[in-house]
Amino acid sequence: ADIGLVRRERSGRLVNYYPDFSRASAEVREIAALIMDRLRKKNGDLSFVPVFRVMMGSVRARIVRYIAAGGNGCVEALSDRFRMRPGDLRHHLKFAEQGGILSCDSDDSDGVYSYIAPADPIARRIIELS
Repeated sequence: ADIGLVRRERSGRLVNYYPDFSRASAEVREIAALIMDRLRKKNGDLSFVPVFRVMMGSVRARIVRYIAAGGNGCVEALSDRFRMRPGDLRHHLKFAEQGGILSCDSDDSDGVYSYIAPADPIARRIIELS
């Protein structure tokens, strides 16, 4: 589906594609502007890209949004809140951690893990809008 991110121009047998955000929603334009700014300033830094893949799981997206909004990132508290077994929850949290969405903030001697949301502004905005 065309969501207004690319303009296509045909020249004979060739088709050229150009970024064009004029028909995209305000949220998509905002994220696109952040991404374009990042690419210009940090020489092609694509560290935020895994955010899109991680946020595709609805349970995972709810957990990440909750933590990003300041919710308790402790595995036990999250397990109670989302009614999930700690092992299943850790799977989602590890996937989000590997994708750069969450960071493990603490791991005390009792094996208590706590997660925090990223500081990356693009990742945070994608999380807010997902």
